Amino acid sequence: VEPYIYSNTNILTTAPGVTERVYVSLYGGTAADIEGYNWTVDNPSIATINPSGQYCLITAKDSGYTRIKVTHSKSAYPYYIGVYVFADATNVTYITTSSNILTMNLADSERTIDCNLINSKDTSLDSAFKWQVIPDDSGNVPVRINSINNQSVVTPVKNGTCTLRITHPDALYPLDILCRVITVVENVYIQPDNTITTITGTQPCVITSDLIGLKEGEYNFDDYSYTINNTEVAEITSYVGNQVMIKGLKNGSCKLTISHPKAAYSR
Repeated sequence: VEPYIYSNTNILTTAPGVTERVYVSLYGGTAADIEGYNWTVDNPSIATINPSGQYCLITAKDSGYTRIKVTHSKSAYPYYIGVYVFADATNVTYITTSSNILTMNLADSERTIDCNLINSKDTSLDSAFKWQVIPDDSGNVPVRINSINNQSVVTPVKNGTCTLRITHPDALYPLDILCRVITVVENVYIQPDNTITTITGTQPCVITSDLIGLKEGEYNFDDYSYTINNTEVAEITSYVGNQVMIKGLKNGSCKLTISHPKAAYSR
């Protein structure tokens, strides 16, 4: 699997004047790749960005919708973060879904996506939803869709990424879903040496993982990747191969996700 960008943030709903901190990681990358990211925003009048490596501060400016594009020198495909800015989210009709990123194995069968209108009108009809597949910058279309009303069946066709865009006449802005098709190896899983850890004070902890189902030499240690779902509680200070160092920032709990392209699922 070629390296690709991923994050725990794909849709950001915010208000004018609010600044949010987001981060991305490179699946299949190493600590040396941290400076290879490039961040751009489609419409800086809606939101501005202040990136620093894999982190970025996003400041909402005015009501509207825009997308932030993240690229990396080692990733064949970009990553998108949709930004909704609402002065009053209780009165705006917009589209939502349970997951704004769909990752499928090329060997998978079809997957179904549902969407809904938030703050919909009494006259809003599900039959008015429109689904569109938008190719990536190279024209790649790795999925096929069959859409009816607020539901679409997505079938993987080949490796790659594209955007699935949903619109509705009653919704002020579209909803973009990143579709990613990859090839993974089945019956291989990640086994960390610790699944629950407590960090006290400034002393960091180190977590070491093994790839069960493969022998040494059959996979690359440097292909492990790591992400934390709450960077206010803890942060990744460094990682090398199958070891990652975590530093606590404040009281609380968070989840570390460990991935490897040879494993079918993250841990």
